[in-house]
Amino acid sequence: MMNLSTNFKKNFSYCKAQKFYNIIHNEWKDIAGEIFKKNSSEPRFSWDEMQVFERSENPAKKIFEAWMLDNITFQDVIGVLEKVKHERAITFLKESASGMGQPQTTHVPPQTADPTNHSTSDSAGDKKDDDFSMVVPYEILCKWTDNFNNNSVSKGGAFISSGGFANVYRGLRGKSYVAVKRFKSLNDEELRTQFKNEINILSRCNHPHLLTLLHYSNDGPLCLVYDYMQNGSLYDYMLNEAKLPSLKYELRMKIFKQCTEALNYLHDNNIIHRDIKSANILLDSDMDAKLGDFGITRIFAPTNDTHVHTNRLIGTALYMAPEYLKYGEVSPRTDMYSMGIVLVELLTGLVALDLNRKIKSILEIIEDEYKMDDLMENDCNNETFKKLKDLSLKLLSSKKNRPCSSEVLYILQSIR
Repeated sequence: MMNLSTNFKKNFSYCKAQKFYNIIHNEWKDIAGEIFKKNSSEPRFSWDEMQVFERSENPAKKIFEAWMLDNITFQDVIGVLEKVKHERAITFLKESASGMGQPQTTHVPPQTADPTNHSTSDSAGDKKDDDFSMVVPYEILCKWTDNFNNNSVSKGGAFISSGGFANVYRGLRGKSYVAVKRFKSLNDEELRTQFKNEINILSRCNHPHLLTLLHYSNDGPLCLVYDYMQNGSLYDYMLNEAKLPSLKYELRMKIFKQCTEALNYLHDNNIIHRDIKSANILLDSDMDAKLGDFGITRIFAPTNDTHVHTNRLIGTALYMAPEYLKYGEVSPRTDMYSMGIVLVELLTGLVALDLNRKIKSILEIIEDEYKMDDLMENDCNNETFKKLKDLSLKLLSSKKNRPCSSEVLYILQSIR
């Protein structure tokens, strides 16, 4: 039964809140402009506060965090949304309110369900291609991928790419494409751990620049199903074996900023990615970036000393921070070092490692006063390039001098 008079903060789950903020992301200014102090015609937020919100990674979230201090109700929020005619957000809130008091379920309760246990799979039965919730039978994935056809997509098959732990295929689910990641071994405990870890992380995260997990399958070879990224990876564009169009300066900076926003979200939620690299930055049909591959992600305790140690190095060496390589120390700033390498790739147009190149490692290029990609010269002036180069060097500096994700976002605002 719908109850709109309940307290918004106390009765709105974390996951639903993140979805709500994404829904209203583009209209946050209009919404904030319709919020007034209780029993007053005075705006709730001052001009200075609005400026602070605008500089934040998620203005909509910041607005509601402040407004919720007034003990607002669902009806208060819906009243404001009605003024700006945001029907989608209104519908979402009403559906959320009508579900309160009912038992809540999740596809993958992190502490209770084991996604590698095939007893949790749905039966294929007579279900249609788009009928499944989170768990999909392996036989259906075989249907979507033409039995995991190993011919490349360009040759009429389903194969997209191969990694150390899994192969990725394109599948046709109903009328839309998906990406199916099939792990290479069913009996390898490390792969099973990565499979469970990726489901655990992605099922609790919701951000426009994180790859969306759609389904998983556990009654055959372990598989994960994601949104299909039509434009491949940033690495594909940097290496450019397929003669792809060159990336304009503004697009390169958009990609970098979007990835930093995604990392800021992860770090705010005590999650370290640990494998940031251009091959894990995927590009959708609009060339918007999505961070992918969460198999080796770590969750850390939110303390003053926010780092953990690992006895085993996992990731790609050229993107690893010195403290990780030498001591196995992992922190949010480890991810930011990796973003420094990505920024150098974007600025130079060179991949981190190319064995066919005279100077094979990008680290050697950095030491030798690297220069701007010729393809960016018409779009990026020397002053802007110098600022971005300085930022990359800060990201590649020692851990204590390395900026965090929120600091990088602030710096980017001053670079045009």
